[in-house]
Amino acid sequence: MISRIALCLILVFCFVPLAGASAITANRAGCDGNGGGSCDGPYLLGGEGNTTLTFDYSIAKSTVKQIVSLEDVKFGFEVWDTNNGKDKSTKNFTFELVVGTHSWTLGDSGDVTLQGFKSSSRDDITATLLDGTDLQEFLTALKGSKGKFSVEIIDNTGSFNVGGRDRFATLDTTPEPASLGMAGMGLLALSWTLRKKLGKRA
Repeated sequence: MISRIALCLILVFCFVPLAGASAITANRAGCDGNGGGSCDGPYLLGGEGNTTLTFDYSIAKSTVKQIVSLEDVKFGFEVWDTNNGKDKSTKNFTFELVVGTHSWTLGDSGDVTLQGFKSSSRDDITATLLDGTDLQEFLTALKGSKGKFSVEIIDNTGSFNVGGRDRFATLDTTPEPASLGMAGMGLLALSWTLRKKLGKRA
């Protein structure tokens, strides 16, 4: 009986991924790469030579240490034109995930015509980092930075506004099943020992 329970624990928790991911929401640490300010905005990009905006984030060091793998990293913010939807010129921008000197491209808007800043029409931009290799590199860098990272929005073409109040960044992690799997291994070993002792008595 014990051996069957142990075997089930090993199969379920070691070889079958646990259902669902655990989403960690990053704290808003500041902006422009120095952790300062509330970063509510709005901020003008492409005007007066300002072509890059950096939003800073942080995750508790104790939480980062416990992350074994990432399913994805998501980021979102708002962007709108400088003339309440009347500016029909083409805009283009990219946004990157940054840790120290390391960066990963989250997305490229392509050529877009932005809406005005109205609750029913403003543009909500969301991007997700999914590549497994990039995610592992990001996680390694994140642990080295003690949970600090940034997202850069880079103006490639045009002039537009970026909002900071409704921005977000989340990390989806998979729960680590190793401890439960080890429990199964322990029960299996115990079962084998008991069966061996009972066999000798017989």
